[in-house]
Amino acid sequence: MKPRVSTTWLGTSSDSDFESTAHSILTALTGSTIFPTPEPPLATLTAHLTAFTQAASAARDGGRAETAAKNAARAIVEEDYRKLGQYIDDTATTLEQFLTSKYPLQKERAPVGIQPAPANLRLKHGKVSGSLDAICDVNEHRVMYEWQTATGQTPGEWTTQPTTNSARTGFSGFTPGTWVNVRARIRVPAGAGDWTNPAQIMMI
Repeated sequence: MKPRVSTTWLGTSSDSDFESTAHSILTALTGSTIFPTPEPPLATLTAHLTAFTQAASAARDGGRAETAAKNAARAIVEEDYRKLGQYIDDTATTLEQFLTSKYPLQKERAPVGIQPAPANLRLKHGKVSGSLDAICDVNEHRVMYEWQTATGQTPGEWTTQPTTNSARTGFSGFTPGTWVNVRARIRVPAGAGDWTNPAQIMMI
């Protein structure tokens, strides 16, 4: 998978870290044969970064007006480096080339494999007669939960219920005095895991 730059630092870095990262990138691109025509041009980047550096210095001992001026100058540099990140994405083809730019890269995330059945599935009566809440332990990954219900003390035909991105959901419309069974499983892009053992409750 081709690397990609990360622009998260533009909005989350402190002023000093922001300035330091921006200067590192600017220095790395100066004279670069891999990135020969940066957009915006290096002269523009240098001028705007210098203006921000000066505004940040004035804001340290200034008031609201100086802080506002500093924030405005930073916003210009942020937009410059957002465009520069796109240029680097479009130009570089290998990890080595990306690294020469000193531009922060997105962290690679290993794909999530098929997950085991959710743990600790339990049921409780809902606030309305004939309703129930189903809850299981939260998975550590970002996953989808699939749910099924069946009636009777011995589950027969299972009915598929709406999928959720939460480890908790609710069902309604069951007849009081009826046994209701619920089971759940986790689905990720790689596929669905095993169903839990059914949890059972008598409706009231």
